Amino acid sequence: MGQASSAVAVAGMGTILFSTKDVFDFQKQFVAYAIFHQNHTNKVCHEVCVWPILWTFMAMFHHTDAVVPRLPFTNHAFFVTALYMGFYKSMKWGPLQRTPFGSTALALTAASWATSGLFAKLLPDSSMKWSVIVNALAWVAQFYTHLIHEGKSPALLKNPAQAFLFAPVFVLSEGLVDRGIGDYPAKVAEFQPAVMEGLRLLKTGKYNPLNQLTFKPHVIAAGVLVALFLMRTSRSGKSSESDAKLEQKKPNRAGDCRPQLLGGA
Repeated sequence: MGQASSAVAVAGMGTILFSTKDVFDFQKQFVAYAIFHQNHTNKVCHEVCVWPILWTFMAMFHHTDAVVPRLPFTNHAFFVTALYMGFYKSMKWGPLQRTPFGSTALALTAASWATSGLFAKLLPDSSMKWSVIVNALAWVAQFYTHLIHEGKSPALLKNPAQAFLFAPVFVLSEGLVDRGIGDYPAKVAEFQPAVMEGLRLLKTGKYNPLNQLTFKPHVIAAGVLVALFLMRTSRSGKSSESDAKLEQKKPNRAGDCRPQLLGGA
């Protein structure tokens, strides 16, 4: 992944996050997402594919340069992980507030960052290729189940924040419920009346999609500055490294005086 395109992706993700209404309200986001994910096959596909998509994106971001040259872990994967963890830390979990759900999401995000980084480091030449392949296959699988089994367009087309930022915690909650772990089934069941009402409105054509993007000038400006900062800092780091290498390659004129052979006729 190129440094510039990666910087734009990171900044764009943050811009989408802060441009989405009620993005920190788990219940509202859950309802809006669940309305478009009712089919069992489609939900299972998402449970299998969503976290690998996040993991492979992180692996791709690990192939970028460190923003702070002296801190090698500060590549773009680090900033994406910080964005996700900050988002989950700030989330209002509703009925799940007093459960380990938020901590579990944070732990899985941190583990994804660490393990994808290890993968990128151990396989520097092939990890990018395999990450792209797995990521693409997972997206194709989700679009297929949306089209064939769900019969509804994916959340990606309705709300990018839900598709990229909220999807991991949605499928996490679904997985915990489907496996009957703890009191998660009862907690998540509290959302069901609102989901059913949303489905009723959707069928009658009266559903007004919640949490749509509302771009504000200052948020867009901040996103542009972040993207430029990530690119400029990376270029500066590269320039410094290149200059240092050139200096090392320059001959030492003071010590490069070769002894001349003395010869006489």
